[in-house]
Amino acid sequence: MTSSDQTGHETSTDTVTRQIELDLSPAALWSAISDRELLEQWLGDRVEVELVPGSTGVIVDDGVSRTVVIDHVEVGSSWSFRWSVDGEPESVVTIAIGEPLESGTRLTITEALSAEASAAGHGFRWDVCTLLLWLCAVGSTAAALMR
Repeated sequence: MTSSDQTGHETSTDTVTRQIELDLSPAALWSAISDRELLEQWLGDRVEVELVPGSTGVIVDDGVSRTVVIDHVEVGSSWSFRWSVDGEPESVVTIAIGEPLESGTRLTITEALSAEASAAGHGFRWDVCTLLLWLCAVGSTAAALMR
């Protein structure tokens, strides 16, 4: 994708998108993508963010610390943020809940990368994150069934 920045120069971005269907209601999925403790089960080892537009925080995963700025929050539906590792280009991530399906809810995670970033590495990261989120959902479903 190509766009123009404020100076009129064209910038190029790659986009990594991952979708996963989870056996969760939209409300339960919102908790999984907005509750700090649950985020630490799939998004990073340490997640220090407050879902308020303009707030800053940090996500640490595998020893890599990323500075986070919350851009947009639509409670119950989606949130987006910019993040970067010191000295590297910033990317924009959107995490959005889709309409309920017959057997769960679809989640879409999109990361818009700057031209300097590698889509391959970021794609693999989101593959791992969606797998971890799926495992959390399976675990919560199993725990609810055992009650």
